[in-house]
Amino acid sequence: MIMDIATNAVLAAMLLEVGAAVKPLELPLETPLDPAKVDYFLVQPEFDRSETWLSAVLVYAGGYRFTYGRGFIDTFNTPNTYSRLQDPRGMDRFAGHVRYTEAQCLAKFRDTLRALGHTNLAILDKPLKVQGPVKFEGKVIPRYVFEWPDPRAQRPDWLVVSAEVNAEELRVECFNLFWSDFYRKAWPVTLGQTNPAPAPTKPPKVVRTELEVRDVSREYAMAFIRGVLPAVEEFGRKFGPPLDRPVSEADIVMGESSVKMYNGRKPARVWASLRLKCGYEVNYCAGRVMAVRTQDRYSVEGGWDDERLRETEEYRGPSRFTREQVVEKVRRMVVDRLGLPEKPLFLDTQPSFYYAPGEGVTNGLRRYVFAWQRPETPEEEAERLSRRIEAETSVLAEVDAVSGVIKVLSPELLT
Repeated sequence: MIMDIATNAVLAAMLLEVGAAVKPLELPLETPLDPAKVDYFLVQPEFDRSETWLSAVLVYAGGYRFTYGRGFIDTFNTPNTYSRLQDPRGMDRFAGHVRYTEAQCLAKFRDTLRALGHTNLAILDKPLKVQGPVKFEGKVIPRYVFEWPDPRAQRPDWLVVSAEVNAEELRVECFNLFWSDFYRKAWPVTLGQTNPAPAPTKPPKVVRTELEVRDVSREYAMAFIRGVLPAVEEFGRKFGPPLDRPVSEADIVMGESSVKMYNGRKPARVWASLRLKCGYEVNYCAGRVMAVRTQDRYSVEGGWDDERLRETEEYRGPSRFTREQVVEKVRRMVVDRLGLPEKPLFLDTQPSFYYAPGEGVTNGLRRYVFAWQRPETPEEEAERLSRRIEAETSVLAEVDAVSGVIKVLSPELLT
């Protein structure tokens, strides 16, 4: 979508926002800020499933970088930010002396956020990870890095707040604020426009009626589907309602199904994604059902905007299942009903949660999304992360917290 943006007006608004932050951040910049000293500026629209707004990035003379989104400055860093250092040869310039404690540095970050106008800092009372000061070659980098993971999940790499505080000068060098408690009224995409164009209408959705086929002939695709239907039916009997019924070609929504080659592993194999009229999508490859999932799963694009979901018990009813209960539900499904091995799938360990319902939430789709992963030592995890390799996942699941229905089940072990 092409959109006209009043760039000059947004730049003026951005300079005002940054100028108001100069004193709370104790920056050596003269105000009002001079547009001629802007080294870089970018504005673009962002959107979610319900609204669109403007976000902006501004780099000011001296290397001070600010990002504005959701109505506030959500990221900031000075040219002396150690945690953004790319070249280790530049570490010497950060060396110094620790003159302030971890507690003092954390308090400084809190005070800075209050000075910036943030009043709800409850997220900072959640468990956090602290790094620093850094020692190298007999020297010390006097910095504390504070990181708060998403309290709704158990993955420590999903950060919602982070900050770096200079322990020599007691100054905030950078922060990232991605927690909803900080949100304010965002800039509309029409900011600065005196005669904005009418909102664009969404193009009509293209409705496919035939099976999508790629890399193979249509004749082969249909023969493949007929050949795998007995295995799909057998899996459904083990899985339970609504999959526990005979399956024929007439039960497949061809316009939402596909057959193609899957090259994620060698050798390449044929992959069938079959949308059944009962509401589940079944994925088949390598001689077995690889995954089942519903249309209203957590990860589905736009699925949560469906007004029909708001009238369901899953949306409006009370949560009835805990983390422990849904984990055991999936474990028993995989081991007892599907007959898959427990230890090779790491099901004798605790899974990692990617998402979980927030405390006190009484309506909306509340889902647990979690996965079992190969156990690692701290050293193995550090090595994997340093090489930017994803953890090896064996079983991925999503379960509704109200109904207990399994919305996604994907045993990843190939047989």
